[in-house]
Amino acid sequence: MNIEDASTTQKGIVKLNSAINSTDESTAATPKAVKATYDLANSKYTKPSTGISKYDLDSNVQASLNKADNSTVVGVSSINGNILINGVESTVYTHPSTHPATMIVEDATHRFVTDNDKNNWNTLLNSPTWNILALQNNVQIYATSTDLSYCKIGKIVYVRGILKNITSLPINIATLPVGYRPYISNVFICPSSIESNIPTFTRVSVSNTGVISIDGKSGSAPTTSTYFAIFFSFIAEN
Repeated sequence: MNIEDASTTQKGIVKLNSAINSTDESTAATPKAVKATYDLANSKYTKPSTGISKYDLDSNVQASLNKADNSTVVGVSSINGNILINGVESTVYTHPSTHPATMIVEDATHRFVTDNDKNNWNTLLNSPTWNILALQNNVQIYATSTDLSYCKIGKIVYVRGILKNITSLPINIATLPVGYRPYISNVFICPSSIESNIPTFTRVSVSNTGVISIDGKSGSAPTTSTYFAIFFSFIAEN
């Protein structure tokens, strides 16, 4: 009976091989070759003078890997394999009753801002104080509570009022005090009386010396009953 040589695909006669570096897949390694290969692998690791043995190293590495497989973080749900971390629970934080000088805490009711920022914000929130300007050249207010007034919020000056009894243009109507004047002269377009269902407009200017004047008007010449609505704002000089 003929018996063929063994291979990776069929049974047969196997030839023994004692070489420790052979790649021949038609022969089988002897126990001597297996032991020599094992001894060679062990000899490749040299224990340093201050190191740990290979056995201890393998044991420590495996122990660390086992711990990494199943870990718990304070305040966080258990981490096990690919289980989703739910995150820090909302109830684990307790807000301190007092804030030490070395600690800045920010939440819905405690914000860290400078005193300057706080004062600026409070100024914007407060209702401004309007001051009434003295009118010049026989100019009159159009009705009660339409005085020509001014106020200042931050660096911005606001002027408002509705006037009448202006029959010739240009005309100076009032002067703003120091601290409420622009760096340079400003010109504004403001509404005035409606004529034949057509609105008219007025050219109003304020100089860097604070003089407010009405320089001109569209439509027909003004009369004593023509109203001039004055509304404008600008950046103050200081």
